[in-house]
Amino acid sequence: MDATNEPRFKALGTKCSEARRMFWLGRSVAEVHTLQGLLAKSDGSLTWLISVISRMGFVVRYVFENYIILSKAGLFKPANLPEVVRICSKFWFIAVFGTFVNNVLKLFKKQSELSRLTESCKDQTKLDKVTAERDGLVYTLVSTVGDTTNACTGSNFIQTVAGITPSPKFIGFCGSVGGLMQVYQVYK
Repeated sequence: MDATNEPRFKALGTKCSEARRMFWLGRSVAEVHTLQGLLAKSDGSLTWLISVISRMGFVVRYVFENYIILSKAGLFKPANLPEVVRICSKFWFIAVFGTFVNNVLKLFKKQSELSRLTESCKDQTKLDKVTAERDGLVYTLVSTVGDTTNACTGSNFIQTVAGITPSPKFIGFCGSVGGLMQVYQVYK
């Protein structure tokens, strides 16, 4: 990037990020509603527990995001805003990683179901339905790698545990691929 335009692009990126966050004020209410629904349907399974932990991570993340947004708007004066952002990133990691792990567990269950059906099922419609559900889970996992990678980096999890730091290009590439996959899935 040429040095004369770099500050303009950085300012544009910052403003776009802040504008996108304004929608998160409503997301916190939606996440609380989702969490209440999950708690009402308690079955005690591992996937249920991971879902509850993940949703709690999203709720707390959005509380911090709301605080950050309102601080930038001048309603609050935090002593250490970067520390608030760091804590927010940790809850984002819990939320995104929990969702990723839950989808992996669901994929293994769906693949087991598909294997059993392939051996014994004569109903092609049911087999096609389970195959489509399995393929949807694979698609979801691949499309969320960008968010998971970004959350791992933002929370310093991957640096602490694995000792590596994904490059911004890698994170951007994964996020772009994931975003394109999600758009394709919605509009196909």
